[in-house]
Amino acid sequence: MLRKKANLYFIGLALMAIGLPVSEFLMSISIMVLALAWLVDGPKKVQWQAIKSNPLVWSGIILFLVPFVSMLWTENYEYSLHDLRIKLPLLLVPIFVASYSISEKRLYQLLALMVGSTFVGSVIIMVNYYLNMQGNLENIRDVSIFISHIRFSLIIDICIFILLYAAFKWRNNDSIIALALAAWFIYFIFFLGSGNGFIGLFTIIGFGGIYLLFQYPNNKIKYGIISLLLIYCTYILYLSIGSYKSHFVAKDLSLIHI
Repeated sequence: MLRKKANLYFIGLALMAIGLPVSEFLMSISIMVLALAWLVDGPKKVQWQAIKSNPLVWSGIILFLVPFVSMLWTENYEYSLHDLRIKLPLLLVPIFVASYSISEKRLYQLLALMVGSTFVGSVIIMVNYYLNMQGNLENIRDVSIFISHIRFSLIIDICIFILLYAAFKWRNNDSIIALALAAWFIYFIFFLGSGNGFIGLFTIIGFGGIYLLFQYPNNKIKYGIISLLLIYCTYILYLSIGSYKSHFVAKDLSLIHI
């Protein structure tokens, strides 16, 4: 019976890992499955104790309460309710899984499902763009057909972090596959042109580079890592200036002509 309950939790989390980058419908189904797993799991006293002692639950509650309290002084209740609906999983999911203990093997399986789903989604977006959208888009960011380009780019950043960590930890032939996938995701971030994606990518590479500096005593390797970080920072600055000019300077000039 306990095994069946654990499997139900895992099924819900697996559906969430797959649906997170590509399907709001699967996300909704996954929350329902997790809710069912929580209801059939027991006793409830143990569950409530797990909820009270889990910092992830309290983080979710705080993140949900901020937009909820802001409704006291807002005039746009329709948008506020929509925002609360989007943030509801931040409150519910930590509560549902607080008492679930996941093994390392199953955690890796969930991460692999999310990375795989994100990769498939990015390939579909790319193919759809070149077959149906190229030349018909006013903004390249509208190319994201599953979820908003901001959310998709942030999920890609998480996948890049997972893959780079895995490649560094494995250090075998599988590391080549992980690095190849990470390279694809980095290219896709540039393809999307998402500012949030660039910031997330910059943070991952920056902290990853600093971590590697302390891992390798060889000065040549350290100088190589520092050089790559400087090149990357310069390129990000170049992209930021170009984005600023295209979005703000051009808009100011059009207002002057009016």
